[in-house]
Amino acid sequence: MACPLIWIPEQQSRPTAQEIKQLGLDWLGEHSAGCLPNVAGPAAGISGLLMQLEPNCPGGRTTRAHFEPETQEWVQALDPQPSALSPSYWYGWRRDDPPRPEDLARPDQYLGYPVQLGDGRQWLVPTVRAFGTKKIRLEPHVGWLSLMQEDEELLDVANRYWDSQIVIGKTEKPRVSEVIDFACKLLGVHYRIGPLQISTWGLLEKQALDQILWAALDLPAVQAELAARKKKDVGRAQASEQQGTQHDGSRSTATTAV
Repeated sequence: MACPLIWIPEQQSRPTAQEIKQLGLDWLGEHSAGCLPNVAGPAAGISGLLMQLEPNCPGGRTTRAHFEPETQEWVQALDPQPSALSPSYWYGWRRDDPPRPEDLARPDQYLGYPVQLGDGRQWLVPTVRAFGTKKIRLEPHVGWLSLMQEDEELLDVANRYWDSQIVIGKTEKPRVSEVIDFACKLLGVHYRIGPLQISTWGLLEKQALDQILWAALDLPAVQAELAARKKKDVGRAQASEQQGTQHDGSRSTATTAV
């Protein structure tokens, strides 16, 4: 199946930008999708709009838009704004061929680190705070990224985790709920997924959360820099010790000669 499907009950035309937001589908960002109206879906007795997402990046796989409950897995999104004007949507994929990261990738990918998440696959996590600077690396040229730069709560989580790992005397870590929200938004920068997919696929295990934070704060670069400095210090100490030994040897030879 490759790319996933979205089914919106009682919707018969391509949703507008406002409807996308009302449905809680704003995590889609810029996307291309084929739309089929009057399609039966996972909610019995109701027809709706079937959206077939297309891959945005090389390596992404296309799929055929159809509803086939015998071979597909469907989950219902929680309605973010319960009302008659904002129906929920359903998200589906082939049971034996779930979407891969490359099927969900956005066209703009930023510097980061591959992290193995709960599904066993490698997902590219963007680096938010580069080593040696508090400057945010992601440029505000897509809606998601401008939100990242302006979201003080997310930056606070990043800075507090940085302090807890790097700054001496700072031990307060962000709450788990804050870290999960932080991780979801980070993954959303590079992939067309939201909390529903992340939760359903079990992507955020404890170890994965720690690795996402490390990647976001460029901590592997910090670790490498500290290791390089330690190696350099050891080399200097060995060189100094060797020079001292040579000096003592020269003094002993001079004494013997006298």
